[in-house]
Amino acid sequence: MSNDGTQDASKPRLPWQTGKSGFSWAKYLEHCKARAAPIKLFKDPFPYSKNGFKVGMKMEGIDPEHPSYYCVLTVADVQGYRIRLHFDGYSDNYDFWVNADSMDIFPAGWCEKNNHRLHPPRGYTLTTFNWSSYLKHCRAQAAPRNLFANKTGSSICPNGFRLGMKLEAVDRKNSSLVCVATVAELMDNRILVHFDSWDDIYDYWADPMSPYIHPVGWCEEHGHTLTPPNNYSKGGSSRSFSWETYLKETKSVAAPARAFKQHPLSGFRRGMKLECVDKRVPMLIRVATVDDVGEHQIRIKFDGWPDQYSYWIDDDSADIHPMGWCQKTGHPLEPPLTPEELGETPECPTPGCHGLGHVKGAKYVSHHTAVSCPYSPQNLNKEGLIPDRILSKTDQGESKEDTISRERSKPAEGKNPVGRPPKWRRLELTEDSKAASQDPDWKLYDEDSSERRRKKRRLLSQEEQGVTTAAKPPVGVASVHPSVDTDPTCQEMRQSVMNPGYEVKPDHLSPNIWAKHSRYLNQYVQAVKNGNPNMWSVEQVAQFVWSIPDCCHVAQNFKEQQIDGEALLMMAQNDLVQYMDMKLGPAIKLYNSIVLLRQRTKQS
Repeated sequence: MSNDGTQDASKPRLPWQTGKSGFSWAKYLEHCKARAAPIKLFKDPFPYSKNGFKVGMKMEGIDPEHPSYYCVLTVADVQGYRIRLHFDGYSDNYDFWVNADSMDIFPAGWCEKNNHRLHPPRGYTLTTFNWSSYLKHCRAQAAPRNLFANKTGSSICPNGFRLGMKLEAVDRKNSSLVCVATVAELMDNRILVHFDSWDDIYDYWADPMSPYIHPVGWCEEHGHTLTPPNNYSKGGSSRSFSWETYLKETKSVAAPARAFKQHPLSGFRRGMKLECVDKRVPMLIRVATVDDVGEHQIRIKFDGWPDQYSYWIDDDSADIHPMGWCQKTGHPLEPPLTPEELGETPECPTPGCHGLGHVKGAKYVSHHTAVSCPYSPQNLNKEGLIPDRILSKTDQGESKEDTISRERSKPAEGKNPVGRPPKWRRLELTEDSKAASQDPDWKLYDEDSSERRRKKRRLLSQEEQGVTTAAKPPVGVASVHPSVDTDPTCQEMRQSVMNPGYEVKPDHLSPNIWAKHSRYLNQYVQAVKNGNPNMWSVEQVAQFVWSIPDCCHVAQNFKEQQIDGEALLMMAQNDLVQYMDMKLGPAIKLYNSIVLLRQRTKQS
């Protein structure tokens, strides 16, 4: 034990733990009798320069969910050599992570210079948006050009491909289909693959060595069924597809066979160790093992986690890294899960989960229920939990033409052709998705429309006329209240929030409401075994704050402000919001917990 009462971090508890870093690759490999994946197997093993991006810098980049879209982006977070990017004008739900040397991000003005259409932030049009005035309006800085790996973006590619050429390509969203496709764009040494007659949500970028693109005639040669363009017909009568006829009809040419380069077979072997981004919580990189090997893919198993969390990934993915990548780039590395951690934790009921991440994306850094947990069985292999960023605009009354930039041709209405499934069918809500959208967490987290906020402000103002409380919430947070009051649960929630008993002696004011409101937080306070809270050190206070749901991101603030146990017990809810920069929701939870600590101190 150290002088402040906490366990000495330098004392190893597990064979692979060591010193401040907490995890030693050398000790872990020795313990597992395993070997690390060789550096030569990784496309870009280690970066050559430091990550110079800063939070708030603006740039242009490709939307990973809509690869034909070039968007205005802002750096929202920086972790080691990785950056989290935010779509300007859209919810944080859609934020995504890339490496600092990604070829899919560009300096401001790149699209205009290279004749690409830039999709401006919501509220702007192509005619009203320009970078100079936008940066002034936002009081923001454009990311310097020298920070980008993609400096040219030239569309002149010496690889044999040309715009409009035809090929056969695998549908990345349904790998059993090989479809008729077209070279839609050229950039550097890559082509944008577009499937004929279908929306650009299926498009993807590929280089000449990609195992997913093939020359015309590949399916016939290898005995694979080729999926033709949707409703391929002539004169209204269906007929079999012929490349010779189709090329004549479309006045196009096939991409030459010499343009396609053979992708080498994967050099990974089962049991090799590496570091891998966790796709379910992309801000985390975990210790992982190659569990199985395919021709061009590897199956990743996160060490210590059950097998159901394993998944396949391309062997040249930018999300896999050699041993030591995190240490070299300054990115936190999540160590293997221990058997003790596979039990239910105070942060989340899902075994092994510590409450980090959220099924609704990067907007929320933590969670405390199975409904919101990315690892819970109900969410494990579920898609569509976050509405499509582009298609969601259609729900707000905008035309489909505004949302789909390159809808080159559409299938005939009222028919269900054989071939690639239509985009709209893929986005229909399943029963699970409908249930999730009706879940209280969804409604409380995602009330983003201005109309709903206005209704709730009116409701709040009506309620405030008959309610007086020491913790009266500001108008700006009215959106946390349910908009309907007919349901008993909603009435109970509103009563609990509007009159929660946030006083130093809540049991004298409203004991029933206090007991009801504090029951949920009692488990977290009781889990703390650090003795008398009055005697806590600054470090112990920070650990306590980190353990409270949705408060882990402010634990560092308590360290910086030197808040010890005595100071913590004297804090008021207004202190948490005003001086610790906390949102009202987490502040309510933390203040409740502080009051429970006061009661515990008084009882002891």
